[in-house]
Amino acid sequence: IVPRRDRLVHLVDIFVRANDVSLSSLLDCRAAIEPMMARLAARHMEDAEIKKLEVLHQSFIDSADDLLTYRKINYEWHLQIARISRNEPLMALIEPILNVALESTAYESVTTPANRQRAIAAHTDVMSALRARDEAGASLAMEAHLTSYSRLTREAEG
Repeated sequence: IVPRRDRLVHLVDIFVRANDVSLSSLLDCRAAIEPMMARLAARHMEDAEIKKLEVLHQSFIDSADDLLTYRKINYEWHLQIARISRNEPLMALIEPILNVALESTAYESVTTPANRQRAIAAHTDVMSALRARDEAGASLAMEAHLTSYSRLTREAEG
């Protein structure tokens, strides 16, 4: 029997939920995985994919005053970069972590209007690197984005 990706996604989801993993730990995990996914996205991205990311990015900017929409678009943007990476094992790990983070109420305490503007600027940096097909730049920009949110979340968790 060959394990399917959806089975691993399900198992990681159960693990994260059953162990009540903190949001800061989830963000640390994302900071370990997503920079590589951004690097791979810069390498593999096709024109249609950057166009889809551009639309999501503009929607992200436009949704800054609507927290629920902002969070959903943020999730879609990160998930799209994961898909563009074309790395199935990393996608299987990041998808359930993104799902739990999207649902987390703890996330709301750090998603202040000022922090939403910082996230928009960080996404803009990632987008610039992706447009340029700059693998190292995409990785560094994604790492800076996620480590800053991880730090904010750890501070909020006390």
